[in-house]
Amino acid sequence: MSAADERAKHRTGLARGRLPRKERAGYAVDERSEALKAATAVFDKALQFSRKEPDAWHRCLYLAAMARIAPDGLVAPIAAEALVAAMHCGDEYRRVIAGAWPLRALAERRKSADVQQMLARLLDVADHIEHPVCKAGALPSLWTAVSPLTAKRKQPVLDSLLAACQAADSWKAGVIMQYVALVVANEDKPQAQRIIDSMRESVYKRRAQKRLDVGQLETSGLWDWTSRTQELRSVHQMVENWHGTL
Repeated sequence: MSAADERAKHRTGLARGRLPRKERAGYAVDERSEALKAATAVFDKALQFSRKEPDAWHRCLYLAAMARIAPDGLVAPIAAEALVAAMHCGDEYRRVIAGAWPLRALAERRKSADVQQMLARLLDVADHIEHPVCKAGALPSLWTAVSPLTAKRKQPVLDSLLAACQAADSWKAGVIMQYVALVVANEDKPQAQRIIDSMRESVYKRRAQKRLDVGQLETSGLWDWTSRTQELRSVHQMVENWHGTL
């Protein structure tokens, strides 16, 4: 009997419940091993493609997506590659926005030391954003990127974000601070109240206070990191396409 016939016999027997328990267990292990090899091949092919992407923005995004699903030992190195790509994304504003993606990957995978190192690097880049409104608009991406971390570890980026909003004479600062306060309230209501108290008098401050008083809070950050962008959906689609070519 050929190897192919033997495998077919095992599949038929397994489906009909005719194989001995020990043999069925061994067959399941073989199936898992084959699945792991296929998944590894897909991952390696996707990673190779991501590294070859000529556009720095998309290269960063693709590599960050790969870091989120990488084997544990590869998470930090791939995220570091994504950050290098982010640093080639035009001005400081775009670098911060792009860099938030690998930062998020590290936070999701609980790479605390790497998160702190990358966050410090990106906060330094953000400090060089000259326009106050642009700076206030960029920092929420870093704050939401580290949302899986503890409140203590998130506080430095929150402080930078609030300071930037205070310096920005724009309605956008009010929108951001309103949202931030209502997210913070889930973990620290007194701090949320302090944020609202520090806001300039505006419709956003009144709205934030009213929502805080009735418990109408925001339960997530400013970005939906699972499906927010068309770019990330494109990554998922490409991985499916790569799988179909194996």
